[in-house]
Amino acid sequence: MMKRIYFLAVLMLLSNAVFSQNKTDKQGRRQGQWIEYHDNGKIKSKGTFKNGFPVGEFFYYTETGSLQAKNVFAENGIDAVTEIYSENGKVVANGFYKNKKRDGEWHYFDENEGVMILSENYSDGILNGHWVSYYRTGEPQFEGEYKDGVKIGKWITYDPEGNVISIDNHEAEDYNAPELEGVELER
Repeated sequence: MMKRIYFLAVLMLLSNAVFSQNKTDKQGRRQGQWIEYHDNGKIKSKGTFKNGFPVGEFFYYTETGSLQAKNVFAENGIDAVTEIYSENGKVVANGFYKNKKRDGEWHYFDENEGVMILSENYSDGILNGHWVSYYRTGEPQFEGEYKDGVKIGKWITYDPEGNVISIDNHEAEDYNAPELEGVELER
């Protein structure tokens, strides 16, 4: 009798969890726990929505079931701290999204050794600020600055021991974007 009561209690808890996910309110906004699935039945993403916006931790998975990315959303449901993972579960990139665009410092890592191989800065989704690629030893390989997505100023190339190989100067006016005739930009 006790086993039967325990089984019914577990069954009720599981059914409550299953039926309480993927709900929308009267306005059609996602609310509460939300799980989406790949065609093969494996979880594609899971997280929580509040008034149609993701909040807290959100997890994204590959079709094989490996964790692909994790976002930790702010209350506004737009800004998020992000980690991206390799198939073997190691962090290969991390950074911040502001208004759904890369913002601030982003780091990229070698998927096998876990060492940082690139550091770059964004502003409103565009490269802006210091940029450095690294040898796997941690020594800088290339280093320079971006402004509005364009290389500016001194760009330095180093050998693996940290010695300067070359310095190139980039003037912003040398890198004007080509005119795009007949293309309207989305506003």
